[in-house]
Amino acid sequence: MSATTRQLTLPDSNWFMIKLSTDKVGYGMFAKRDIPCATVILREKPLFQWTDCQMMRTEYEKLDREKKRLFSQLSGSQSSNNGDILDVCQTNCIQLGTTPSSGIFHQMSFVNHDCEGNSFWKWFPRNGEQRLFADRRIKCGEEILVPYHSFMPRNERQNLLKSFYNFNCQCKVCERQLRDNGVSDKKWSDFERNREYVFYSMQTNPSESIKLCDELIDFVKDEYHSSLSLMPDLQFIAGQVALIGLGDMERAAHHLKIAIDLKSFIEGEDADLSSHLKIVALLPVEYHQQFKNYVKKQ
Repeated sequence: MSATTRQLTLPDSNWFMIKLSTDKVGYGMFAKRDIPCATVILREKPLFQWTDCQMMRTEYEKLDREKKRLFSQLSGSQSSNNGDILDVCQTNCIQLGTTPSSGIFHQMSFVNHDCEGNSFWKWFPRNGEQRLFADRRIKCGEEILVPYHSFMPRNERQNLLKSFYNFNCQCKVCERQLRDNGVSDKKWSDFERNREYVFYSMQTNPSESIKLCDELIDFVKDEYHSSLSLMPDLQFIAGQVALIGLGDMERAAHHLKIAIDLKSFIEGEDADLSSHLKIVALLPVEYHQQFKNYVKKQ
């Protein structure tokens, strides 16, 4: 997300440094030391945030001189060198969780893209900050990379990246999916389709639905390094299917406990609610007490 012809304000971090990337265009973020999985690599508040273009320009004009200086160190797309505010914001913006708002960050804008990133970011609304997590062990000297998109097949990823960021992704995943005649890309497509189909089949064929859940979880373990960005939700879905579709409280508790533990691991003490309460609240009301009673007995 950054060009090479600027004087940068470099962060003082124990975990990472900003330097020119040999594999990507411009600068990148690199590990200073081995980073354990689930480590919070960076916490950062946005320079400003917006919901539409008019608000974007208004909020930019409110910035003080120092924040405007930091903003000026970010670059727009490869096709534009005029430093236009809209271009820079579109190229570097990050959606703030599930809210309609986007934000612009100084340090996180130097994290480059990879379709199977070794990190992920998450918005914490209570603190008003974005956090960058290690999604697996990252070795000293390794570039810290994050997927700029949600999980999707290759063509959809390429179209999105070209449209928003004006580049064609040539990461290892995209190159492998190009070379293997679509075999691994089909796995990604099947994953996305089956994830959407699970809830429908839970009502019509719960046995098939729980089998799909197992396949989804195995896929993430085998193809996507048991990603913390995907696994908690998959375990929660499997818990719902086991509880509502099969009436299997023991299996439901197994999956839901994993989901709770993983969410607690990521969110820590800064969650708006405890991960346990969040998980229970997402279950249909008629199952709340039944699940709580079962957990108490264990």
